[in-house]
Amino acid sequence: MLFICYLRYMHYLKYKNFLILLSCLVLFPFTVRAATLYLDPAQGDYGPGDTIIAKIKLDNEGECINAIESGIAFSENLRAVDFSIGESIVNIWIEKPDTGDMNKINIDRKINFSGGIPGGYCGGIKGDIGESNIVGEVIFSVLGLNGEGQDRARVEIMPESRLLINDGKGTPAELKLTNAEFSILAGKSQETDRWQARIDEDDIAAEPFTIELLGGQNIFEGKYFIVFLAQDKQTGIDHYEVLEIRPEQEESGSKNIFSYLFTGKEPQWKTAQSPHLLEDQSLQSNIYVKAVDKAGNERTVKYFPEGKTGNKLSILSQLGGNMLLLIVAVFVILVIAAAIIAVKAKRGESHEKK
Repeated sequence: MLFICYLRYMHYLKYKNFLILLSCLVLFPFTVRAATLYLDPAQGDYGPGDTIIAKIKLDNEGECINAIESGIAFSENLRAVDFSIGESIVNIWIEKPDTGDMNKINIDRKINFSGGIPGGYCGGIKGDIGESNIVGEVIFSVLGLNGEGQDRARVEIMPESRLLINDGKGTPAELKLTNAEFSILAGKSQETDRWQARIDEDDIAAEPFTIELLGGQNIFEGKYFIVFLAQDKQTGIDHYEVLEIRPEQEESGSKNIFSYLFTGKEPQWKTAQSPHLLEDQSLQSNIYVKAVDKAGNERTVKYFPEGKTGNKLSILSQLGGNMLLLIVAVFVILVIAAAIIAVKAKRGESHEKK
């Protein structure tokens, strides 16, 4: 197009017909590709007590995006109930709101989130009939009207949102934002809570995942830690729990003398996030990570870091479930020995008196 315009310009130059050149420049397709973050649905009619499941979506416009830093703000006639990443294209989360954060979120009326997409998100998969551009889902409950009649509720993507292009340089992408506005009517329009219905129908645990042991990094002062990430395509992961337990404790039960003598406490599941700093830096413990989804379904994965310290289990560990018997036996032997000594001492005193 531009080359044809150039020929026309040279042909008509002697007539100084600049209008020809101007028209060609206007017709030349100067386009700038810009990725878009938008909300789906962007509008709709709702009533007090209704549920709005607002999906945050990404239209990449040909750019491969590998990082997202964004957030949303919402009006006071909405209450945030949950944030789901069940179908998210983001694999590694740096900041993700959890269910327990909702009280503070509703006070601030803001939700912040950020994360990375290894390899980059380059667009929907051809032939995929599902939605493959979801960043996250925000679940709102509609509150009552501020006045009588109709009201408006707004959900806005924060203007400081950023997308980074997968070019190895962290180049910011051109970004467009599209917000949502809903009509709030006087009467409730939904018979059921759609989000709770999804939770009730979810009977599938998270997909199998792996645990990776790392150490000597710039985090946790070079100490050993684990990283893990589970995917749940139904309602999303609610939280993780970690258990560190010695093999001998696991075999003979956690409530044994060994637990208290050598660890000082009984092994317990603890709520955790990835990366997670290990308590047992000697790496003598079996490690369990449990992924719990929004519906309470659990997926547990085991990892035993044998050989990471350059040696096998300690002698005490190798004794396993016999440790309790060993301690009892030693105790009985000491009691018998003390009794024998006491009897001999008493006989000695009797001989001296005679």
